[in-house]
Amino acid sequence: MQLIRFNITIVLIIIVSCPLWICAQISKKSGFIPPLKIPLLLSGNFGELRSNHIHSGLDFKTYGLPGLNVYAADDGYVSRIKIEQSGFGNAVYITHQNGYTSVYGHLSKFRPDIDSLTNACHYKENKFSVEFFLKPNELKVKKGEIIAFSGNSGGSMGPHLHFEIRDKSQMPVNIQRYFNFSIKDTIPPKIFNVWIYPMDSMSFINHKNLPQCFKVIQTNDKTILDAKQPVLIKGKITFGIETLDFMNSSSNTLGVYSIELYFNNQLKFSQVIDRILFSENRSVNSLIDYGYYLKNRVRINRLYVQPNNKLSIYHGVQNQGVILPKDSSVCNVRIRVFDNNLNISEVKFDVKYDMKKGIAIPKPSLNSGEVKLINCFVDDNFRNDQVEIHFPAFSMFDNFLIHYESLPGMQSFFSDIHHFKNEDVPINKPVNLKIKPKNLPVKLQSKALLARINDFGEMDWFGGGYSGGFVSAPIKAFGKYAIVVDTIAPCIISINKFVKNQDFTDWDKIAFTVTDSQSGISFFSGKIDGQWALFEYDEKQDLIYYRFDLRRIKPKMKHSLDFMVIDKKGNKANYHSTIYK
Repeated sequence: MQLIRFNITIVLIIIVSCPLWICAQISKKSGFIPPLKIPLLLSGNFGELRSNHIHSGLDFKTYGLPGLNVYAADDGYVSRIKIEQSGFGNAVYITHQNGYTSVYGHLSKFRPDIDSLTNACHYKENKFSVEFFLKPNELKVKKGEIIAFSGNSGGSMGPHLHFEIRDKSQMPVNIQRYFNFSIKDTIPPKIFNVWIYPMDSMSFINHKNLPQCFKVIQTNDKTILDAKQPVLIKGKITFGIETLDFMNSSSNTLGVYSIELYFNNQLKFSQVIDRILFSENRSVNSLIDYGYYLKNRVRINRLYVQPNNKLSIYHGVQNQGVILPKDSSVCNVRIRVFDNNLNISEVKFDVKYDMKKGIAIPKPSLNSGEVKLINCFVDDNFRNDQVEIHFPAFSMFDNFLIHYESLPGMQSFFSDIHHFKNEDVPINKPVNLKIKPKNLPVKLQSKALLARINDFGEMDWFGGGYSGGFVSAPIKAFGKYAIVVDTIAPCIISINKFVKNQDFTDWDKIAFTVTDSQSGISFFSGKIDGQWALFEYDEKQDLIYYRFDLRRIKPKMKHSLDFMVIDKKGNKANYHSTIYK
Protein backbone atom coordinates (compact mmCIF):
# COMPACT_ATOMS: atom_id res chain seq x y z
CA MET A 1 0.00 0.00 0.00
CA GLN A 2 2.86 2.38 0.82
CA LEU A 3 4.49 1.50 -2.53
CA ILE A 4 1.28 2.38 -4.39
CA ARG A 5 1.08 5.72 -2.58
CA PHE A 6 4.73 6.36 -3.42
CA ASN A 7 4.12 5.68 -7.13
CA ILE A 8 1.07 7.95 -7.18
CA THR A 9 3.15 10.69 -5.57
CA ILE A 10 5.84 10.35 -8.24
CA VAL A 11 3.24 10.58 -11.01
CA LEU A 12 1.74 13.69 -9.46
CA ILE A 13 5.16 15.31 -9.18
CA ILE A 14 5.83 14.61 -12.87
CA ILE A 15 2.45 16.05 -13.91
CA VAL A 16 2.93 19.19 -11.81
CA SER A 17 6.51 19.81 -12.99
CA CYS A 18 5.82 19.29 -16.72
CA PRO A 19 3.61 21.35 -19.01
CA LEU A 20 -0.02 20.26 -19.29
CA TRP A 21 0.41 19.25 -22.93
CA ILE A 22 3.31 16.86 -22.26
CA CYS A 23 0.95 13.87 -22.13
CA ALA A 24 0.02 14.49 -25.75
CA GLN A 25 3.65 14.84 -26.81
CA ILE A 26 4.63 12.49 -29.65
CA SER A 27 7.54 10.23 -28.81
CA LYS A 28 10.80 11.27 -30.40
CA LYS A 29 11.56 9.69 -33.77
CA SER A 30 14.82 7.99 -34.54
CA GLY A 31 16.39 7.54 -37.95
CA PHE A 32 17.63 11.03 -38.69
CA ILE A 33 21.25 11.90 -38.00
CA PRO A 34 22.67 15.41 -37.64
CA PRO A 35 23.84 17.04 -40.88
CA LEU A 36 27.24 17.91 -39.40
CA LYS A 37 29.85 15.67 -37.79
CA ILE A 38 31.04 18.22 -35.26
CA PRO A 39 29.79 19.12 -31.76
CA LEU A 40 26.30 20.57 -32.28
CA LEU A 41 26.14 24.18 -31.11
CA LEU A 42 23.26 26.49 -32.03
CA SER A 43 23.31 30.13 -33.07
CA GLY A 44 19.54 29.99 -33.64
CA ASN A 45 16.80 27.54 -32.72
CA PHE A 46 13.35 26.50 -33.87
CA GLY A 47 10.64 28.92 -32.82
CA GLU A 48 12.96 31.84 -32.16
CA LEU A 49 11.13 35.15 -32.68
CA ARG A 50 12.68 37.18 -35.49
CA SER A 51 11.77 40.17 -37.64
CA ASN A 52 8.46 39.40 -39.38
CA HIS A 53 8.80 35.64 -38.90
CA ILE A 54 9.33 32.74 -36.53
CA HIS A 55 12.54 30.83 -37.19
CA SER A 56 11.73 27.53 -38.88
CA GLY A 57 14.83 25.44 -38.18
CA LEU A 58 18.12 25.06 -36.36
CA ASP A 59 21.15 27.21 -37.16
CA PHE A 60 24.24 25.10 -36.49
CA LYS A 61 27.54 26.85 -35.84
CA THR A 62 30.40 25.92 -38.18
CA TYR A 63 33.37 27.40 -36.28
CA GLY A 64 32.77 30.69 -38.13
CA LEU A 65 34.03 29.11 -41.35
CA PRO A 66 32.48 27.90 -44.62
CA GLY A 67 33.27 24.60 -46.29
CA LEU A 68 32.32 21.95 -43.70
CA ASN A 69 30.88 18.70 -45.03
CA VAL A 70 27.09 18.58 -44.92
CA TYR A 71 25.59 15.09 -44.69
CA ALA A 72 22.18 13.69 -45.67
CA ALA A 73 20.14 13.19 -42.50
CA ASP A 74 18.57 9.97 -43.83
CA ASP A 75 18.01 7.92 -46.99
CA GLY A 76 15.93 9.66 -49.63
CA TYR A 77 16.18 11.61 -52.85
CA VAL A 78 17.02 15.20 -53.73
CA SER A 79 13.56 16.58 -54.47
CA ARG A 80 14.23 20.30 -54.79
CA ILE A 81 17.13 22.69 -55.33
CA LYS A 82 16.77 26.44 -54.91
CA ILE A 83 19.35 29.16 -55.47
CA GLU A 84 18.66 32.82 -54.69
CA GLN A 85 20.56 35.93 -53.65
CA SER A 86 18.64 36.21 -50.36
CA GLY A 87 16.69 33.75 -48.18
CA PHE A 88 18.44 30.38 -47.84
CA GLY A 89 20.86 31.18 -50.68
CA ASN A 90 22.02 27.81 -51.99
CA ALA A 91 19.62 25.20 -50.60
CA VAL A 92 18.99 21.45 -51.01
CA TYR A 93 15.77 19.62 -50.09
CA ILE A 94 15.77 15.84 -49.52
CA THR A 95 12.52 13.87 -49.33
CA HIS A 96 12.69 10.75 -47.17
CA GLN A 97 10.79 7.47 -47.16
CA ASN A 98 8.93 8.40 -43.98
CA GLY A 99 7.39 11.42 -45.74
CA TYR A 100 9.54 14.04 -44.06
CA THR A 101 11.73 16.49 -45.98
CA SER A 102 15.07 17.76 -44.69
CA VAL A 103 16.30 21.21 -45.76
CA TYR A 104 19.90 22.46 -45.85
CA GLY A 105 20.42 26.21 -46.36
CA HIS A 106 23.15 28.86 -46.81
CA LEU A 107 25.43 26.34 -48.51
CA SER A 108 28.66 27.44 -50.19
CA LYS A 109 28.53 24.77 -52.91
CA PHE A 110 27.00 21.40 -53.76
CA ARG A 111 28.67 18.07 -54.31
CA PRO A 112 29.68 17.50 -57.99
CA ASP A 113 26.57 15.69 -59.30
CA ILE A 114 24.19 18.21 -57.68
CA ASP A 115 26.40 21.07 -58.85
CA SER A 116 26.25 19.74 -62.41
CA LEU A 117 22.43 19.75 -62.31
CA THR A 118 22.25 23.29 -60.97
CA ASN A 119 24.82 24.53 -63.47
CA ALA A 120 22.81 23.07 -66.33
CA CYS A 121 19.67 24.78 -65.01
CA HIS A 122 21.45 28.17 -64.77
CA TYR A 123 22.54 27.97 -68.39
CA LYS A 124 19.22 26.63 -69.61
CA GLU A 125 17.29 29.51 -68.03
CA ASN A 126 20.09 32.10 -68.40
CA LYS A 127 19.70 33.39 -64.85
CA PHE A 128 21.28 33.06 -61.42
CA SER A 129 18.17 32.60 -59.26
CA VAL A 130 16.72 29.19 -60.13
CA GLU A 131 14.48 26.58 -58.54
CA PHE A 132 13.74 23.12 -59.85
CA PHE A 133 12.20 19.88 -58.64
CA LEU A 134 13.39 16.32 -59.16
CA LYS A 135 11.57 13.01 -59.37
CA PRO A 136 12.13 10.20 -56.82
CA ASN A 137 14.47 8.17 -59.06
CA GLU A 138 16.60 11.03 -60.41
CA LEU A 139 19.05 11.63 -57.56
CA LYS A 140 18.93 9.24 -54.61
CA VAL A 141 21.06 9.78 -51.51
CA LYS A 142 22.03 7.59 -48.57
CA LYS A 143 22.09 8.53 -44.92
CA GLY A 144 25.46 10.05 -44.08
CA GLU A 145 26.47 10.86 -47.67
CA ILE A 146 28.03 14.26 -48.30
CA ILE A 147 25.53 16.37 -50.23
CA ALA A 148 27.06 19.85 -49.97
CA PHE A 149 29.33 22.16 -48.00
CA SER A 150 28.33 24.73 -45.41
CA GLY A 151 28.59 28.40 -46.19
CA ASN A 152 27.23 31.91 -45.88
CA SER A 153 25.04 32.30 -48.98
CA GLY A 154 21.73 34.13 -49.15
CA GLY A 155 20.47 36.11 -46.19
CA SER A 156 22.99 34.60 -43.78
CA MET A 157 24.83 37.04 -41.53
CA GLY A 158 27.74 34.68 -40.90
CA PRO A 159 28.87 31.15 -41.83
CA HIS A 160 26.49 28.50 -40.47
CA LEU A 161 24.16 25.73 -41.59
CA HIS A 162 20.41 26.23 -41.52
CA PHE A 163 18.69 22.86 -41.09
CA GLU A 164 14.98 22.01 -41.12
CA ILE A 165 12.78 18.95 -41.07
CA ARG A 166 9.33 19.39 -42.63
CA ASP A 167 6.35 17.08 -42.43
CA LYS A 168 4.28 15.77 -45.36
CA SER A 169 2.43 19.08 -45.63
CA GLN A 170 5.78 20.96 -45.74
CA MET A 171 5.31 22.43 -42.28
CA PRO A 172 8.62 22.76 -40.40
CA VAL A 173 8.57 20.74 -37.17
CA ASN A 174 10.47 21.26 -33.95
CA ILE A 175 13.57 19.11 -34.43
CA GLN A 176 14.68 19.23 -30.80
CA ARG A 177 11.31 18.06 -29.56
CA TYR A 178 10.59 15.30 -32.08
CA PHE A 179 13.95 13.89 -33.16
CA ASN A 180 16.86 12.35 -31.31
CA PHE A 181 19.53 15.00 -31.81
CA SER A 182 22.09 15.19 -29.04
CA ILE A 183 22.21 18.92 -28.25
CA LYS A 184 23.22 19.47 -24.64
CA ASP A 185 21.02 21.91 -22.74
CA THR A 186 20.67 21.91 -18.97
CA ILE A 187 20.18 25.67 -18.63
CA PRO A 188 16.60 26.86 -18.06
CA PRO A 189 15.17 29.92 -19.84
CA LYS A 190 15.55 33.29 -18.17
CA ILE A 191 12.61 35.59 -17.46
CA PHE A 192 13.85 39.18 -17.35
CA ASN A 193 10.68 41.23 -16.92
CA VAL A 194 6.93 40.78 -16.49
CA TRP A 195 4.62 43.36 -18.06
CA ILE A 196 1.01 44.08 -17.14
CA TYR A 197 -1.16 45.91 -19.70
CA PRO A 198 -4.42 47.84 -19.22
CA MET A 199 -6.73 46.89 -22.09
CA ASP A 200 -8.94 50.00 -22.11
CA SER A 201 -9.30 53.44 -20.54
CA MET A 202 -11.06 51.95 -17.48
CA SER A 203 -8.24 49.54 -16.62
CA PHE A 204 -5.40 50.33 -14.21
CA ILE A 205 -2.19 48.86 -12.79
CA ASN A 206 -1.10 50.41 -9.48
CA HIS A 207 -3.57 53.27 -10.11
CA LYS A 208 -2.15 54.05 -13.58
CA ASN A 209 -3.72 53.53 -16.98
CA LEU A 210 -0.34 52.61 -18.50
CA PRO A 211 1.57 49.37 -19.15
CA GLN A 212 3.76 48.55 -16.16
CA CYS A 213 7.10 46.71 -16.22
CA PHE A 214 8.23 44.62 -13.24
CA LYS A 215 11.77 43.30 -13.03
CA VAL A 216 12.18 39.61 -12.22
CA ILE A 217 14.85 38.70 -9.67
CA GLN A 218 16.19 35.51 -8.13
CA THR A 219 16.21 35.30 -4.32
CA ASN A 220 16.36 32.37 -1.92
CA ASP A 221 15.97 29.87 -4.76
CA LYS A 222 12.79 31.61 -5.88
CA THR A 223 12.03 33.79 -8.88
CA ILE A 224 9.92 36.77 -7.84
CA LEU A 225 8.95 40.26 -8.95
CA ASP A 226 11.08 43.11 -7.67
CA ALA A 227 7.96 45.02 -6.66
CA LYS A 228 5.61 45.61 -3.78
CA GLN A 229 2.92 42.93 -3.69
CA PRO A 230 0.14 42.46 -4.27
CA VAL A 231 0.19 44.47 -7.49
CA LEU A 232 -3.02 46.48 -7.64
CA ILE A 233 -5.11 45.91 -10.76
CA LYS A 234 -8.49 47.09 -11.96
CA GLY A 235 -10.52 46.38 -15.10
CA LYS A 236 -9.34 44.28 -18.03
CA ILE A 237 -5.65 43.44 -17.97
CA THR A 238 -3.23 41.19 -19.86
CA PHE A 239 0.33 40.06 -19.28
CA GLY A 240 3.58 39.88 -21.22
CA ILE A 241 7.10 38.67 -20.51
CA GLU A 242 10.63 39.28 -21.73
CA THR A 243 12.25 35.86 -21.89
CA LEU A 244 15.11 34.12 -23.71
CA ASP A 245 16.72 30.70 -23.62
CA PHE A 246 20.38 29.78 -23.22
CA MET A 247 22.31 26.59 -23.94
CA ASN A 248 25.48 24.93 -22.70
CA SER A 249 28.74 25.94 -24.43
CA SER A 250 27.09 28.71 -26.44
CA SER A 251 26.82 32.44 -25.81
CA ASN A 252 23.89 32.90 -28.22
CA THR A 253 20.41 33.76 -26.99
CA LEU A 254 17.64 31.51 -28.26
CA GLY A 255 13.85 31.30 -28.33
CA VAL A 256 11.74 29.45 -25.76
CA TYR A 257 9.53 26.46 -26.50
CA SER A 258 6.39 27.21 -24.52
CA ILE A 259 4.81 29.67 -22.11
CA GLU A 260 1.92 29.16 -19.69
CA LEU A 261 -0.05 31.68 -17.64
CA TYR A 262 -2.07 30.60 -14.60
CA PHE A 263 -4.44 32.86 -12.69
CA ASN A 264 -5.58 31.42 -9.37
CA ASN A 265 -4.15 28.08 -10.54
CA GLN A 266 -6.35 28.05 -13.66
CA LEU A 267 -4.65 27.96 -17.06
CA LYS A 268 -5.57 31.15 -18.93
CA PHE A 269 -3.00 31.17 -21.72
CA SER A 270 -0.55 28.75 -23.34
CA GLN A 271 1.66 28.87 -26.42
CA VAL A 272 3.64 25.90 -27.73
CA ILE A 273 5.88 26.09 -30.80
CA ASP A 274 5.84 22.57 -32.28
CA ARG A 275 5.17 23.40 -35.92
CA ILE A 276 5.23 26.54 -38.04
CA LEU A 277 2.96 27.61 -40.87
CA PHE A 278 4.83 29.93 -43.23
CA SER A 279 1.57 31.73 -43.99
CA GLU A 280 1.41 32.80 -40.33
CA ASN A 281 4.87 34.33 -40.18
CA ARG A 282 3.86 38.00 -39.99
CA SER A 283 1.65 37.16 -37.01
CA VAL A 284 4.83 37.26 -34.94
CA ASN A 285 4.27 41.05 -34.93
CA SER A 286 0.99 40.47 -33.10
CA LEU A 287 2.57 37.94 -30.75
CA ILE A 288 4.95 40.63 -29.47
CA ASP A 289 4.44 44.20 -28.26
CA TYR A 290 5.18 45.57 -31.72
CA GLY A 291 5.36 49.24 -30.79
CA TYR A 292 7.76 48.60 -27.93
CA TYR A 293 9.97 46.48 -30.20
CA LEU A 294 10.22 49.23 -32.84
CA LYS A 295 11.39 51.73 -30.23
CA ASN A 296 13.60 49.51 -28.07
CA ARG A 297 14.48 46.43 -30.21
CA VAL A 298 13.36 44.23 -27.31
CA ARG A 299 10.60 41.65 -27.80
CA ILE A 300 7.91 41.37 -25.16
CA ASN A 301 5.97 38.13 -25.67
CA ARG A 302 2.34 39.15 -25.18
CA LEU A 303 0.22 36.57 -23.34
CA TYR A 304 -2.77 37.87 -25.23
CA VAL A 305 -4.29 36.96 -28.60
CA GLN A 306 -5.58 39.72 -30.88
CA PRO A 307 -8.84 38.89 -32.73
CA ASN A 308 -7.20 38.24 -36.12
CA ASN A 309 -4.03 36.64 -34.84
CA LYS A 310 -4.44 33.09 -36.18
CA LEU A 311 -1.11 31.67 -35.00
CA SER A 312 -1.51 27.94 -34.47
CA ILE A 313 0.86 27.98 -31.49
CA TYR A 314 -1.88 29.02 -29.05
CA HIS A 315 -3.51 26.41 -26.78
CA GLY A 316 -5.92 26.63 -23.86
CA VAL A 317 -6.41 30.37 -24.22
CA GLN A 318 -9.39 31.73 -22.31
CA ASN A 319 -10.97 35.07 -23.19
CA GLN A 320 -7.96 35.87 -25.46
CA GLY A 321 -5.78 35.96 -22.33
CA VAL A 322 -7.69 38.91 -20.82
CA ILE A 323 -8.04 38.84 -17.03
CA LEU A 324 -10.97 40.60 -15.33
CA PRO A 325 -10.81 40.39 -11.50
CA LYS A 326 -14.22 40.85 -9.88
CA ASP A 327 -13.57 41.09 -6.15
CA SER A 328 -10.99 42.42 -3.71
CA SER A 329 -9.42 39.09 -2.82
CA VAL A 330 -5.71 38.49 -3.45
CA CYS A 331 -5.12 36.41 -6.59
CA ASN A 332 -1.99 34.48 -7.49
CA VAL A 333 -0.35 34.67 -10.91
CA ARG A 334 2.09 32.05 -12.14
CA ILE A 335 4.01 32.19 -15.44
CA ARG A 336 6.00 29.14 -16.57
CA VAL A 337 8.49 29.06 -19.43
CA PHE A 338 9.97 25.88 -20.94
CA ASP A 339 12.81 25.34 -23.39
CA ASN A 340 13.03 22.47 -25.87
CA ASN A 341 14.65 20.18 -23.29
CA LEU A 342 11.80 21.04 -20.89
CA ASN A 343 14.06 22.99 -18.55
CA ILE A 344 11.67 25.28 -16.71
CA SER A 345 11.66 28.77 -15.25
CA GLU A 346 8.75 30.09 -13.24
CA VAL A 347 7.75 33.37 -11.67
CA LYS A 348 4.95 33.78 -9.11
CA PHE A 349 3.38 36.94 -7.74
CA ASP A 350 0.12 38.25 -6.28
CA VAL A 351 -2.34 40.78 -7.62
CA LYS A 352 -5.35 42.38 -5.96
CA TYR A 353 -8.39 44.26 -7.18
CA ASP A 354 -7.81 47.99 -6.71
CA MET A 355 -10.66 49.66 -4.83
CA LYS A 356 -9.35 53.19 -5.43
CA LYS A 357 -10.07 55.37 -8.43
CA GLY A 358 -7.31 55.19 -11.03
CA ILE A 359 -5.52 58.02 -12.76
CA ALA A 360 -6.74 58.39 -16.33
CA ILE A 361 -4.02 59.24 -18.85
CA PRO A 362 -5.07 61.97 -21.31
CA LYS A 363 -5.23 60.74 -24.88
CA PRO A 364 -3.02 62.46 -27.48
CA SER A 365 -4.65 65.43 -29.11
CA LEU A 366 -6.31 64.61 -32.42
CA ASN A 367 -6.96 68.22 -33.38
CA SER A 368 -4.67 67.99 -36.42
CA GLY A 369 -5.20 65.50 -39.18
CA GLU A 370 -7.92 62.96 -39.83
CA VAL A 371 -9.06 59.96 -37.83
CA LYS A 372 -11.12 56.94 -38.82
CA LEU A 373 -11.94 53.62 -37.16
CA ILE A 374 -10.83 50.73 -39.38
CA ASN A 375 -12.79 47.48 -39.07
CA CYS A 376 -10.36 44.55 -39.34
CA PHE A 377 -13.07 41.99 -40.19
CA VAL A 378 -14.30 43.51 -43.48
CA ASP A 379 -12.93 45.37 -46.50
CA ASP A 380 -12.37 48.95 -45.38
CA ASN A 381 -10.78 52.14 -46.70
CA PHE A 382 -9.27 55.39 -45.59
CA ARG A 383 -9.37 58.04 -48.32
CA ASN A 384 -9.42 61.71 -49.15
CA ASP A 385 -8.77 63.55 -52.42
CA GLN A 386 -4.99 63.02 -52.16
CA VAL A 387 -4.49 59.58 -50.70
CA GLU A 388 -6.18 56.23 -50.16
CA ILE A 389 -5.40 53.02 -48.28
CA HIS A 390 -7.44 49.91 -48.98
CA PHE A 391 -7.61 47.42 -46.12
CA PRO A 392 -8.74 43.96 -47.29
CA ALA A 393 -10.67 41.96 -44.70
CA PHE A 394 -8.36 40.43 -42.07
CA SER A 395 -5.34 42.46 -43.21
CA MET A 396 -5.13 43.92 -39.69
CA PHE A 397 -4.96 42.04 -36.40
CA ASP A 398 -7.54 44.21 -34.64
CA ASN A 399 -9.79 47.22 -35.14
CA PHE A 400 -7.86 50.46 -34.78
CA LEU A 401 -8.11 54.22 -35.21
CA ILE A 402 -6.04 55.31 -38.18
CA HIS A 403 -4.57 58.76 -37.59
CA TYR A 404 -3.48 60.63 -40.73
CA GLU A 405 -1.81 63.97 -41.35
CA SER A 406 -0.53 65.69 -44.51
CA LEU A 407 2.81 67.50 -44.38
CA PRO A 408 4.63 69.63 -46.99
CA GLY A 409 6.80 67.57 -49.32
CA MET A 410 10.50 68.13 -49.94
CA GLN A 411 11.75 69.78 -53.14
CA SER A 412 12.58 66.44 -54.77
CA PHE A 413 9.12 64.98 -54.00
CA PHE A 414 6.15 64.91 -56.36
CA SER A 415 3.55 64.88 -53.58
CA ASP A 416 2.98 65.98 -50.03
CA ILE A 417 4.27 63.74 -47.26
CA HIS A 418 1.37 61.56 -46.12
CA HIS A 419 1.88 60.53 -42.51
CA PHE A 420 -0.05 57.59 -41.09
CA LYS A 421 0.78 57.92 -37.41
CA ASN A 422 0.17 54.29 -36.52
CA GLU A 423 3.76 53.03 -36.72
CA ASP A 424 3.13 50.94 -33.59
CA VAL A 425 0.26 49.02 -35.25
CA PRO A 426 1.42 45.86 -37.08
CA ILE A 427 -0.03 44.96 -40.48
CA ASN A 428 -0.92 41.32 -41.07
CA LYS A 429 -1.29 41.28 -44.87
CA PRO A 430 -0.12 44.05 -47.23
CA VAL A 431 -2.50 46.97 -47.68
CA ASN A 432 -2.53 49.07 -50.85
CA LEU A 433 -1.48 52.72 -50.54
CA LYS A 434 -2.33 55.16 -53.37
CA ILE A 435 -1.01 58.74 -53.49
CA LYS A 436 -2.00 61.38 -56.01
CA PRO A 437 1.06 63.08 -57.56
CA LYS A 438 1.70 66.82 -57.82
CA ASN A 439 3.47 68.29 -60.85
CA LEU A 440 4.68 64.90 -62.06
CA PRO A 441 5.77 65.26 -65.73
CA VAL A 442 4.39 62.66 -68.12
CA LYS A 443 7.92 61.61 -69.07
CA LEU A 444 8.64 60.72 -65.43
CA GLN A 445 5.46 58.76 -64.70
CA SER A 446 7.18 55.45 -65.49
CA LYS A 447 9.96 56.36 -63.03
CA ALA A 448 7.64 57.20 -60.13
CA LEU A 449 7.44 55.14 -56.95
CA LEU A 450 6.68 55.50 -53.25
CA ALA A 451 9.31 56.17 -50.61
CA ARG A 452 9.01 55.85 -46.85
CA ILE A 453 10.70 58.62 -44.86
CA ASN A 454 12.07 57.93 -41.39
CA ASP A 455 12.45 60.33 -38.47
CA PHE A 456 15.91 61.37 -39.72
CA GLY A 457 14.65 62.29 -43.17
CA GLU A 458 16.23 59.22 -44.76
CA MET A 459 14.29 57.38 -47.46
CA ASP A 460 13.48 53.73 -47.93
CA TRP A 461 12.58 53.33 -51.60
CA PHE A 462 9.43 51.29 -51.31
CA GLY A 463 8.36 50.60 -54.89
CA GLY A 464 5.13 50.65 -56.83
CA GLY A 465 4.21 52.50 -59.96
CA TYR A 466 1.97 55.02 -61.70
CA SER A 467 -1.53 54.04 -62.87
CA GLY A 468 -4.88 55.77 -63.16
CA GLY A 469 -3.66 59.09 -61.85
CA PHE A 470 -2.08 57.64 -58.70
CA VAL A 471 1.22 56.11 -57.64
CA SER A 472 0.48 53.00 -55.59
CA ALA A 473 2.25 50.15 -53.83
CA PRO A 474 1.43 47.46 -51.27
CA ILE A 475 2.84 48.45 -47.87
CA LYS A 476 3.51 46.43 -44.72
CA ALA A 477 4.12 49.25 -42.23
CA PHE A 478 2.67 52.66 -41.48
CA GLY A 479 4.69 55.87 -41.45
CA LYS A 480 5.48 58.80 -43.75
CA TYR A 481 5.14 58.22 -47.50
CA ALA A 482 5.69 60.40 -50.57
CA ILE A 483 6.14 60.11 -54.33
CA VAL A 484 9.69 60.20 -55.70
CA VAL A 485 11.24 59.32 -59.05
CA ASP A 486 14.22 57.14 -59.88
CA THR A 487 16.19 58.24 -62.96
CA ILE A 488 19.63 57.17 -61.74
CA ALA A 489 21.23 54.00 -63.09
CA PRO A 490 22.87 51.45 -60.80
CA CYS A 491 26.57 51.82 -60.03
CA ILE A 492 29.03 49.13 -61.20
CA ILE A 493 32.55 49.12 -59.71
CA SER A 494 35.07 46.50 -60.81
CA ILE A 495 36.90 44.95 -57.87
CA ASN A 496 39.59 43.71 -60.28
CA LYS A 497 40.74 47.17 -61.43
CA PHE A 498 44.27 46.52 -60.23
CA VAL A 499 44.66 43.35 -62.33
CA LYS A 500 47.57 44.29 -64.55
CA ASN A 501 46.62 44.49 -68.23
CA GLN A 502 43.36 42.72 -67.35
CA ASP A 503 45.36 39.48 -67.31
CA PHE A 504 43.34 36.99 -65.25
CA THR A 505 45.68 34.03 -65.78
CA ASP A 506 46.18 33.65 -62.03
CA TRP A 507 42.68 34.68 -61.00
CA ASP A 508 39.71 32.41 -60.49
CA LYS A 509 36.96 35.02 -60.77
CA ILE A 510 35.88 38.49 -61.83
CA ALA A 511 33.91 40.50 -59.28
CA PHE A 512 31.88 43.71 -59.20
CA THR A 513 30.38 45.78 -56.44
CA VAL A 514 26.90 46.70 -57.68
CA THR A 515 24.68 49.16 -55.84
CA ASP A 516 21.49 51.08 -56.49
CA SER A 517 20.61 53.78 -54.00
CA GLN A 518 16.99 54.12 -55.06
CA SER A 519 14.52 51.54 -56.40
CA GLY A 520 16.92 48.57 -56.13
CA ILE A 521 18.36 46.02 -58.54
CA SER A 522 15.87 44.11 -60.65
CA PHE A 523 18.00 42.30 -63.23
CA PHE A 524 21.62 41.60 -64.09
CA SER A 525 23.34 39.64 -66.83
CA GLY A 526 26.87 38.99 -67.94
CA LYS A 527 28.32 37.65 -71.19
CA ILE A 528 31.73 36.28 -72.13
CA ASP A 529 32.46 36.44 -75.88
CA GLY A 530 28.78 37.14 -76.47
CA GLN A 531 27.58 34.04 -74.61
CA TRP A 532 25.59 34.18 -71.37
CA ALA A 533 27.80 33.43 -68.35
CA LEU A 534 26.85 32.53 -64.79
CA PHE A 535 27.37 35.61 -62.63
CA GLU A 536 26.47 34.92 -58.98
CA TYR A 537 24.92 37.48 -56.66
CA ASP A 538 25.66 37.95 -52.95
CA GLU A 539 23.03 40.57 -52.16
CA LYS A 540 24.10 41.33 -48.59
CA GLN A 541 27.58 42.31 -49.80
CA ASP A 542 26.41 44.02 -53.04
CA LEU A 543 28.72 41.57 -54.79
CA ILE A 544 28.24 40.00 -58.23
CA TYR A 545 30.97 37.71 -59.52
CA TYR A 546 31.84 35.21 -62.25
CA ARG A 547 33.94 32.12 -61.55
CA PHE A 548 35.98 31.26 -64.65
CA ASP A 549 34.62 28.06 -66.18
CA LEU A 550 37.27 26.74 -68.54
CA ARG A 551 34.77 24.20 -69.85
CA ARG A 552 32.86 27.09 -71.42
CA ILE A 553 35.61 29.55 -72.40
CA LYS A 554 38.86 28.83 -74.21
CA PRO A 555 42.00 29.42 -72.11
CA LYS A 556 45.05 31.49 -73.14
CA MET A 557 42.95 33.87 -75.18
CA LYS A 558 41.54 37.37 -75.04
CA HIS A 559 37.84 37.53 -74.23
CA SER A 560 35.20 40.24 -74.38
CA LEU A 561 33.34 40.83 -71.13
CA ASP A 562 29.94 42.53 -71.08
CA PHE A 563 28.02 43.09 -67.87
CA MET A 564 24.65 44.83 -67.44
CA VAL A 565 22.50 45.81 -64.45
CA ILE A 566 18.93 47.20 -64.55
CA ASP A 567 17.08 48.68 -61.58
CA LYS A 568 13.38 48.35 -60.81
CA LYS A 569 12.57 51.50 -62.78
CA GLY A 570 14.35 50.43 -65.94
CA ASN A 571 17.54 52.47 -65.47
CA LYS A 572 20.45 50.55 -66.99
CA ALA A 573 24.20 50.42 -66.36
CA ASN A 574 26.73 48.65 -68.61
CA TYR A 575 30.31 47.53 -68.18
CA HIS A 576 32.56 46.38 -71.04
CA SER A 577 36.13 45.16 -70.98
CA THR A 578 38.58 42.92 -72.80
CA ILE A 579 40.27 40.39 -70.55
CA TYR A 580 42.89 37.70 -70.92
CA LYS A 581 42.50 34.27 -69.34
